[in-house]
Amino acid sequence: MSKVMRFLTALLFVGLLNQWAQAESLRCGTNLVQVGDNKAELVEKCGPPTATDSYCRNEYIQSNFGVEAVCHQVDLWTYNFGVGTFLMNVEFEEGKISRITHGDRVN
Repeated sequence: MSKVMRFLTALLFVGLLNQWAQAESLRCGTNLVQVGDNKAELVEKCGPPTATDSYCRNEYIQSNFGVEAVCHQVDLWTYNFGVGTFLMNVEFEEGKISRITHGDRVN
């Protein structure tokens, strides 16, 4: 296999892993939570999170004064549904779910 083919295969594999790691919804029993839902909807459908955190996600913008970092506050809620399941990470920006991802498998 040529170097180019190996590179393209590796690139495809990484892309597939990234798609798998990013969920677009979260199922809690018969309820479905999706990107765009708010915190109240999530708590109503899935209950309170196991853990919470917040951090600053920087966006770099060009201005008249050079490149500036703008902080976007992100709230991170983690759900643990028990042994054998994956931790589910739910990120909020401006009060709405912006991203849902799988975490580690719970042992």
